[in-house]
Amino acid sequence: MTEQSLQTKWEKTKKELNFHEQKLIDSYLQFLRDTTEFFIKRGNEVFFRQNTVVHWGEGGFGTLYIIGTEEDESLLPGYISEIQVLKSVDDIRFSGKEITLDNLRDIIYRMDQWH
Repeated sequence: MTEQSLQTKWEKTKKELNFHEQKLIDSYLQFLRDTTEFFIKRGNEVFFRQNTVVHWGEGGFGTLYIIGTEEDESLLPGYISEIQVLKSVDDIRFSGKEITLDNLRDIIYRMDQWH
């Protein structure tokens, strides 16, 4: 292998990593949006705080806060680290954004590209 072929291989690898990582992110964000829509249609308030500190593999995509009850929590398909059900807005100690059916696309995560 030459230095040039190694560089070419790395460029191809970066493109592939970015492509697959973006697909993973898009899939998970759509799950969070679908979950949000489900709970909003049930009458719950939902807030989202984007993870802007660390890579999603270390800190998740952000946190989805659903204002609800234990019954609401039981509707979730198991433990999902990015989703918390809280009893009241007073329990929220963050600067999250309220999500409505009109702004579901505000559930976002900015991917760090491989360089």
